[in-house]
Amino acid sequence: MHALDAELVLVSAPAASLAPALPGAERDVARLVARGLSNREIAAIRGTSTRTVANQVAAIMKKLGAASRVAIAARLGRR
Repeated sequence: MHALDAELVLVSAPAASLAPALPGAERDVARLVARGLSNREIAAIRGTSTRTVANQVAAIMKKLGAASRVAIAARLGRR
């Protein structure tokens, strides 16, 4: 269990409206992006490669029509 697992539950509510657009793994990655974590940090938390996270971030940006990581955060209600 990772130290941030409990926090993921706490920040999940604002992303609920993204449920139709993003599958579970992408929702989790989007939440972590919104918290300002790097791909490397997200990969370490999720136990995946940085390349996998980069691909997920790119897919998230495309699905949400977001031009940046900041735009992902804005879509999730964070600044």
